[in-house]
Amino acid sequence: MARPTISSMPKSNVVEMARSIIARPNGGRKRRDPGIAPDPSGTTAVAPIPHGDPATIPPGTRRIGVIFVHGIGTQPPRETFLNWSNPIVEMLSEWRREHDEANPCKPMIGENPVQTGAIECDDGCDERAWARIAIPKIGEHPAETWLLTEAYWAGVVRAPSFGQALRYLQGHIAAIISGIANGYGIREDRRTDRLGKIIDSQPEPRDARVKAEIEELRRSDSLQWRWIDWLDRIWKFQVIRRLLALIATVVSLVALAIYAPLRAIPIKAIRERAELAALDAQLVDAFGDLPVLLDDAVQSAIIRQRLASTIEWVLDRGCDEVVLIAHSGGAIVSYATLLDPAYHRLPVAKLMTLGQGLALGWRLERVTAPFVAGNPIRGDLGAARHDLRWVDFWASYDPAPAGELQPVDGCPLIAVQDVDTKLPPSPIQVESRPITNYMHMGQDHGGYWENDEGFLVPLIRHIDDAKGDGGDSRFYTDKLGRAVRIERRRRRVGLLLGWRWASLAAGIATLVLAILPGITPDVRIDDTGNALAKVLSYIPGHELVAGPIHGLGATIAALFLAIGVDIGPAAAWLGPILLGMLLPVIGGFLIYSRGVGSWKATDAAERKLIRREVFGPAGSAWAKSEAILLIGGLIGLVLAGAGVTPGVLVGELVGTAILSLVIRAAFRQG
Repeated sequence: MARPTISSMPKSNVVEMARSIIARPNGGRKRRDPGIAPDPSGTTAVAPIPHGDPATIPPGTRRIGVIFVHGIGTQPPRETFLNWSNPIVEMLSEWRREHDEANPCKPMIGENPVQTGAIECDDGCDERAWARIAIPKIGEHPAETWLLTEAYWAGVVRAPSFGQALRYLQGHIAAIISGIANGYGIREDRRTDRLGKIIDSQPEPRDARVKAEIEELRRSDSLQWRWIDWLDRIWKFQVIRRLLALIATVVSLVALAIYAPLRAIPIKAIRERAELAALDAQLVDAFGDLPVLLDDAVQSAIIRQRLASTIEWVLDRGCDEVVLIAHSGGAIVSYATLLDPAYHRLPVAKLMTLGQGLALGWRLERVTAPFVAGNPIRGDLGAARHDLRWVDFWASYDPAPAGELQPVDGCPLIAVQDVDTKLPPSPIQVESRPITNYMHMGQDHGGYWENDEGFLVPLIRHIDDAKGDGGDSRFYTDKLGRAVRIERRRRRVGLLLGWRWASLAAGIATLVLAILPGITPDVRIDDTGNALAKVLSYIPGHELVAGPIHGLGATIAALFLAIGVDIGPAAAWLGPILLGMLLPVIGGFLIYSRGVGSWKATDAAERKLIRREVFGPAGSAWAKSEAILLIGGLIGLVLAGAGVTPGVLVGELVGTAILSLVIRAAFRQG
C-alpha cells in the first residue's frame, strides 16, 4: 500500500530568496550553473538542486530527517529549531575545521555544514523552519544529508486559563513532588564498571596518548575525586528526600491557597500587578499544557497530528530515515503519536528523549484516574514499532525524569546500557544514558544542549547511525576518548557543585561569627550596621529603600502588638545587627557570582576543546589561578566575619593574590 503524500506547499518570499542564493553563490559575484550543488567533499559536482522545492533532498546521499519536538511551554515558532540546531551545527563546524587542518593535501570540505535553509508558510500561514546539513564522505562512510526541522505544536494548543492551571496544580502538586522525591535519589551505579571495561578493552601496545587518557580515567575514579560522589549521595538518603518533599508540598499548598484568593480580588489594579502577572505566566507556562496533553482528548489528537504531518513532510522531501528528538513534554507527544494506529504507516527509525516528562505523565494518569487501555500514552511501543530504537538521556538532578525511565503497567520497557539485538522487540529496550548537566535542580532540565560531552557527541553519533546504536557513526569514533570527555565534564561540574557547597558553608560561618563575639572585642556587628545606616543616609533617594523596610517592620510590630507582644525593643536591638549582616551577605554573593561566571568561561573553553576528535589536556593556568583567588576570597569573608584586624585581612588577601600569580605562571610554563 503506497504511503499517502501531502500536497506541495506555497512558498514565502524567504524561500524565493533562498533559491536566489543557491542559484547565485557568493551573492552573485561569481556565476556558476544554478542547477548544480557543490559536493560536500569539495571535489566534484553532484545531483542538481530541484527548483520546485529547495527542501527536497536530491538522490545520491543517505537522507536523514531530524525532527525536534519541544516540550510544555509558550515558546514561539522557530525558537526550538534555532536553539537546538545551532549547537549541532557548531559541533559539526569544529569537526570539519579539524578535518581540513589534518588533511591539507586533500580537497577541503569547509567549515560550514549548512547547505541551505528557509522558513515556509502553508495555506494556514503556519511557519515551518528547516535547514539542510551536508555530511561529507569519510572513509567507508557515505555522504549524508540531514534535513532539520521542528514539529511546533504550542501554537495549535488553546492556552489554558490561569484558573484551570491553578486548579490542576492544586490537585496534582502532591503527586508531582512525591514522584520527584522518589526518583531524585537515583544515581547511575554502573560508572566504575563501565570505565574498567573501557580501559581493559584497549589493545596493547598502547601509545603515549592512550596511556595518558587511561591514567586520566583512573584518576577520575580515584579518591582524589571521590568527594563528588560524597556530595552527590546526600540525595540518596530517603529521610532527606522525604523531609524535603514534605516541606515542598506543605509550602506549595499554602502558597497556592494564598495565591488563589489573591488573584480573585475584584480590584483590577491588584490583579494586574506586574509581579502577579509574571507568576501567572510562569504557572501556565510550566504546567498549563499538562492537562491538555493528558486529559483533553481533542487537543491531544490535534497535537499528535501536528507531529505526524511533520514526519510526513520530511518523508515527502526524500528522507530515508526519520529521527525524533523530544524534550520534556515532547516525549509525551512523541510516545502517543508513535503508538497511535492512525500513524503506523509513517516510519520512524529512532526516538531520542532528553529530560523526558513521560514518566511524570504516567504517574499523574495513574494517580488521578484509571490508567486503562485507550489512554493515548498507554501501550506497548515495542509491539507497535518493531524497528524503533529509543535512546533516553537523563540528568540525575533533572526533576522531570526523576531518574532512569522505568516501565509501568501497560507500558512495558527495559532500560539497558547496551541494546541486545537478539531480544524480541517487545518490551522495547531503551538505551539509558545518564549524563552530567549542572548538578542543579533548577538548571539540569534546560542544560542538555549545553552539554557537548555527555549529550551532543552521542546525539550526533546516533543521528549519523539512525538505524543503529551509534557504533557505525563517522563522528568521535574513539570510545576511550568519548569516556575521557564525559569524565572531564563530570569533574568540571563537580567543581561547580563543590563551589556551591563551599560558598554556602562560608556564608553561614561568616554570619554566625559576625553575630558571636569577635576575635577583636571592639569589632561589633551592630556597630557595622549603624555605620552602614549612616553611610546610606547620605545617598540620594535612600528613602525609596528605607521607607518600605520601615513600613514592613512597623506592620509586623503592629501585628505582634495586637496579640499582646511588644517587639519594639527587640526590633530596635535587632535592626542594626540585621543591617550589619547585609555586608557579608552582599560580599558572599559577589564572590559566589564571580566564581560561577569564571566557571562558565572555563566550561565554554573546555567544551570547544573537546569538539575535535583529537583534543589536548584539560585545564588552564587562568582557571587554576582564578580558583585560588576565589577560595582566598571566601576565606577572607569568613575572617572578616570573625572580626580579625584589618592587617590580618589585608595580609590574607595579598597572600592569596601572590599565590594566584605563582600558580598561573607555573602552569603556563608547564
